[in-house]
Amino acid sequence: MAMTVAPEIVAVLAGRPEVGSWEPMFPLLTVDELGFPHVCLLSRAELYANEHHVYAVLASPTTVNNLSRRPVATLVVILDDSAHYLKVRAVHASEPVPAAVIFEVVSSVRDSLAIPLRPPQYLVTSSLPVAEAWAQSAELLASLAGQNDASRTTGQDRPDQTSGLEPA
Repeated sequence: MAMTVAPEIVAVLAGRPEVGSWEPMFPLLTVDELGFPHVCLLSRAELYANEHHVYAVLASPTTVNNLSRRPVATLVVILDDSAHYLKVRAVHASEPVPAAVIFEVVSSVRDSLAIPLRPPQYLVTSSLPVAEAWAQSAELLASLAGQNDASRTTGQDRPDQTSGLEPA
């Protein structure tokens, strides 16, 4: 059964990276064909969330292949005083890479020792938005979130959650 996305997660994923700023990175962990963890580092340019879903644009062919084989992952979100581990299930994906993916949260754990934390960060350079095609990512995220919101409000069926990853 899908859970709602915590408001603090929705808030930290909101917005867009700005050139010259230090931005948080969000590790997405999948399992490769040999059973080892695979890490894909994502930015706010590649993620969006609302209370029902986490949306991602994935440019890594390895991550996309891992999700097509086994449509589950863990998204790690570090806040000022806690780490959140969201176990997610990919219920929809576009093709080809970059893939726009809809994740449902199936489990969420908040881990805190009440000590100050900092997420892993990167410096947004002027070349990064072009090199990583952030404009295309923004269009894919907006389209995916808009289509999903429309299907929820019009009563259309959502992608089948039992058959794994469903292409767009």
